[in-house]
Amino acid sequence: MAVCLILTPDHNLPVLMETALEDNQLTFQQISSYDGTDHSNVFSDAALAVIDTHFAWKFARNILPVLEKMNLPILFICSSSENQKHLLKLYRGKCAVLVNGCSSLRIGEAMNYLLERSNETLLTIGRLQLNTTNHQAALNGSVIPLTLQEYRLLYILMRNPNALMTREELLRKAWNCPPGCITRTVDIHIGRLRKKLGTQWIETVHCFGYRLNAMA
Repeated sequence: MAVCLILTPDHNLPVLMETALEDNQLTFQQISSYDGTDHSNVFSDAALAVIDTHFAWKFARNILPVLEKMNLPILFICSSSENQKHLLKLYRGKCAVLVNGCSSLRIGEAMNYLLERSNETLLTIGRLQLNTTNHQAALNGSVIPLTLQEYRLLYILMRNPNALMTREELLRKAWNCPPGCITRTVDIHIGRLRKKLGTQWIETVHCFGYRLNAMA
């Protein structure tokens, strides 16, 4: 059975993850403190890592290149939403960030999202392709450069073709924003994607949100 590696001093965190671990048929290995022990044998069996930034951060940061080389998805648990953007930039592999105190439902959603992405390399809808390994989009075979946040937004839309995605859903899934967050950032990034892909790909559903047109 694959392992979820959990680096945290908080023994309640694995309890919050219990349902998601069972659903994904994962066992877990918790490392609650760093005493110099070599844990590399655990890494080889890991399918996912969860890193609490309250853990010994110097050690956690030093193993990030190892986990990145293994293409291991990481779920970061941080103390403040102010740290989210920093952590997303820090790890170039597949990752998500949640704020400490989030519900077991949010943790389960993030884990499922990361595990699904780890099994994908190429999403294809008609003439549009998205490579989840190098974060590149291609239209009619031509590479379309994307920022990290444009990639995350397009990924969510392509995972749900023709489905209405509300602004709140997109903020939660692509930005990890809490419910009730009010911002125009979704509309701004949708506008940028339309300039790069063409206006026919993303439809506006007035007063509700957006959907990807799989027939474009």
